[in-house]
Amino acid sequence: MLSPDDLPTLAVFAEVVERRSFTAAAAAVGWAKSAISRRIAVLEARLGVRLLQRTTRRVSPTAEGWRLYRQCAELVAAARRADLLLAQAGGDGPVRVSAATAFAQLHLADAIADFLRRHPGAAVHLDATNRIVDLVGDGIDIAIRIGRLPDSSLVARRLLCDPVVAVASPAYLERAGVPRHLSDLQRHARLRYSTEEFGEDRMPWTRRVARERVAGHRLVSGDALIVCRAAVEGLGVAILPSHIVAADVTAGRLVRLLERTVMPTVDVWLLYPTQRHMPSRVRALVEFLVGRFRNRAWQHRALLAA
Repeated sequence: MLSPDDLPTLAVFAEVVERRSFTAAAAAVGWAKSAISRRIAVLEARLGVRLLQRTTRRVSPTAEGWRLYRQCAELVAAARRADLLLAQAGGDGPVRVSAATAFAQLHLADAIADFLRRHPGAAVHLDATNRIVDLVGDGIDIAIRIGRLPDSSLVARRLLCDPVVAVASPAYLERAGVPRHLSDLQRHARLRYSTEEFGEDRMPWTRRVARERVAGHRLVSGDALIVCRAAVEGLGVAILPSHIVAADVTAGRLVRLLERTVMPTVDVWLLYPTQRHMPSRVRALVEFLVGRFRNRAWQHRALLAA
């Protein structure tokens, strides 16, 4: 009597019948030819019938073998269809990505465009948000986060270590003067970027000017682009990761300040739930993004030197 444990043997038996060869079946399923022969011999002994006629050149099913093949062929075909669906699920469908708004707009959008050009069959759903998402609960395949990470079971790969820099517009500096030391910032309007990962305890003026009585910030926002825009408009001094302000500094819209001061750095991380059984579409995008953002040429263009 057959049981579910016999399904692998029945699948191999079907391969032998269809290919008329133990050697060809062994190559197709990745088994040793001797292992296939033993399996079918055991099956024949259990059923009490000969299933295959073997010659030096050819293998052909007996009448009983044909009857068994017709019964198990549909099971084998169903298994192959299921395997194909799983393979397609791994290769097709959108990859869901979450990233901080500033990083997504300034850098990730171009990277994903390049990825899609190289992979015409790929699709990406990008959620640009400053909200910290639950990758598993929200069905997110990949997240890019900036700053400190909470302890979790997520796989975290560091993309870059970015220096934090102080900047202000030429017009603001002409009006308010150029700060030479951190302590000078107490006399300046300050624009604060504050998120859960990039909090006030990382700000140099909080950590190193804590003993001074310092007036409040003129602007506080959890969106780095808003803080950067305010600095460009001449509203004050901002301290931001360099990937936010590098283009404006290069173009002269912002001036880098306090270059001799040791400033903190901030890490940019790529996160995903697990490496086991990762769909091929997700793995392809993960490796593409890691290669792009770890590339020294890209970092030289997109970041400011520490």
